[in-house]
Amino acid sequence: MAQRFLKIIDFGDDTMLDKIALHMSYVHEQTVAQCAEYLATERRYNYATPKSYLEFIDLYKKLLNDKRGSLDEEANALELGLQKLLQTEDDVGQLKLRLEEEAVFVKEKSESTDKLIIVVGKETAIVNENKAVAAVENEKASIERESAGKVQRECDFELGKAEPLVQSALAALDTLSKDAVGELKGFSNPPNGIEEVCACVIWMLSPEGKIAKDVSFKAAKKAMNNPNEFVNILKGMDIDNIPRANIGKVKGHIAKHDLAEGGANGPDVILGRSGAAGGLANWVVNIVKYDDCYQMITPLRNALAEAKEKLAGAEAIVKRCNDLVAGLEAKLAKLTGEFEEATAEKNGLVENAALTEKKLVMAERLVNGLASEKVRWSASIKSMNEKSKQLIGETLAAAAFVSYIGAFSATFRDKLCNEIWIPDMIAREIPTSEGAQPLDLLADVSQRATWGNENLPADQLSIENAAIVTACSRWPLMIDPQLQGIMWIKTKEQANDMKVITLSGKFLDTVERAISMGNPLIIENIAEAVDAVLEPVLARAIVKRGGMMFIKLGDKDDVEYDNNFKLYLQTKMPNPHYQPEVAAQTTLINFTVTEKGLEDQLLAVVVGHERPDLEELMVDLVRQSNDCTKQLKDLADGLLYKLSTAEGNLIEDIELIENLENTKKTAIEVDAKQTEVKKTTGEIAVSREKYRPSAAQASLIYFVLNSLWLVDHMYQYALSGFMRVFSKAISRAEPAEDVAQRV
Repeated sequence: MAQRFLKIIDFGDDTMLDKIALHMSYVHEQTVAQCAEYLATERRYNYATPKSYLEFIDLYKKLLNDKRGSLDEEANALELGLQKLLQTEDDVGQLKLRLEEEAVFVKEKSESTDKLIIVVGKETAIVNENKAVAAVENEKASIERESAGKVQRECDFELGKAEPLVQSALAALDTLSKDAVGELKGFSNPPNGIEEVCACVIWMLSPEGKIAKDVSFKAAKKAMNNPNEFVNILKGMDIDNIPRANIGKVKGHIAKHDLAEGGANGPDVILGRSGAAGGLANWVVNIVKYDDCYQMITPLRNALAEAKEKLAGAEAIVKRCNDLVAGLEAKLAKLTGEFEEATAEKNGLVENAALTEKKLVMAERLVNGLASEKVRWSASIKSMNEKSKQLIGETLAAAAFVSYIGAFSATFRDKLCNEIWIPDMIAREIPTSEGAQPLDLLADVSQRATWGNENLPADQLSIENAAIVTACSRWPLMIDPQLQGIMWIKTKEQANDMKVITLSGKFLDTVERAISMGNPLIIENIAEAVDAVLEPVLARAIVKRGGMMFIKLGDKDDVEYDNNFKLYLQTKMPNPHYQPEVAAQTTLINFTVTEKGLEDQLLAVVVGHERPDLEELMVDLVRQSNDCTKQLKDLADGLLYKLSTAEGNLIEDIELIENLENTKKTAIEVDAKQTEVKKTTGEIAVSREKYRPSAAQASLIYFVLNSLWLVDHMYQYALSGFMRVFSKAISRAEPAEDVAQRV
């Protein structure tokens, strides 16, 4: 049968399947034989059923598969972790070379930057000096600009006074229509003053240096031959630059013939004689007045020209200075940009060098800090192939242990494992490690420490029982007269909304809720027969429908089943006789206290009474030791996991290196703490051992009393009752200062 179920497994050897199948058969047969001897020797019933054999096969397949998978994962993690460490060691050398190169680059760049800053400083001084010169010239130009502006305003003011005269003169010309000029020309002998006015007009129009000599009325009529052209010439005349000789001639003629305003031949009088002559007279008089005003501001105009000339010179100087400064500033800006660029490059090189140095320091610390891990991991990797082969035998022994050993006492357990099963395995050349024990595979130190913190007694039998409870595929049924197993289970499951019932009253509702909600369920104090209504639960008769799981419970066929559901069965009977069908559906586990285990418990009672301070400290130290053991395992696994799952180059991830270093540091601290705890525990143990004779005698007495049931079943003693009697005896014992005498 075993060959048929195990043929899918690769054992690496064609003959190994036959050896394992024969060994499994041998284990089952020898267990059946030992059950008979167990009954004969200790009067306890135990059965090795075909169901036990099937569980043995299934559990072996599962254990071997799980352990191989875990071993492969561990091997991969170790290889990756070791590879990362080796790569980091190589990178340390590369980092040193890179740091030396970067130091050279930083030095060169620092020197060039220092030189450049000197140049920038000199150029800045030159720019500032020229800026100061430009500022002075700007100030001078501002003064010249203000002076020119003042003269300009005075000229504008005076010219503003003459503007009406020009407008009046131009207005007078507007009266010279073609008809009016024709009328004027029609005079053969013009009235008094008209010929004189026409003479003034001819002089006004004469070119400079060529003043007209013929100013007769005939000459005037000739000038007015084309009236429109004549008027346009008058309007377009440059009145600002009339030759001085011309204006002098006109002024003399006006004075001589009284042609000024208000005179005997003034414009108004001439206007009465001829409209065109009146307009010309008005033009001449206003032009003369305008010339008087214009000539009056000539000094101002000269001053303005001089001021403008000075301003132009100053502004030219300012422009040259500003152009020079702009050129210097452009050069300085270029140098400053080069300096800033060089400085940024230098700073970048410095930062890179600092980062490289930090990486180097961190990498060296990591390599040095994980040196012990490197040695251990290297050794572990080398042993992985052999370990994989040894799993064939180790998981075989562990599966047999879980499937068959639970109901036996410590003596029979030792005999089955070390005198029957393992020797046969060795004789058949099934690979296993030397001195390997099933418990080593089923529970590591971290799990044992966790159980210790959950109030599991620290004796070998209790730890074996805990390993069976956690590994068995059938629901555990604990033979627990001293209630040690049930106390551990309640502590272990207290955070999971555990339900506790007895098979009395309406218990099915609680069972149904626990199954549906996935809560742990403890059924206490069961008798030698289990209620038939629970048989589907014991047999795990689960039915799948529509992706969901259901189980029959009483009259209900569709109680939803949650995979998180756990069932624990417990009896207080010290020597129950469960029929083979019950043994086939459950895993019987004997939690009956051993003499050594009871001795340790009684020692705790004695010390707690005599030296409560010592016992409290001992309990606290044991818990601390368990916590340290578990924490060390978690830290070691976490360190390997972080290292093996790190992506990319490890030295580039400073945060990860710091994290790994902190983990290693914490592990060292915890290890040191555990060493100190062990040292203190050892010192306390010496003091506690002084009280051991009393505990050993009490334990012996209990087991002598407890063995009286072999004579008759009426002689049965509860451990709790014995503990009360023992405590009273301690209290009533005669006091003594000497510990040996007191004991």
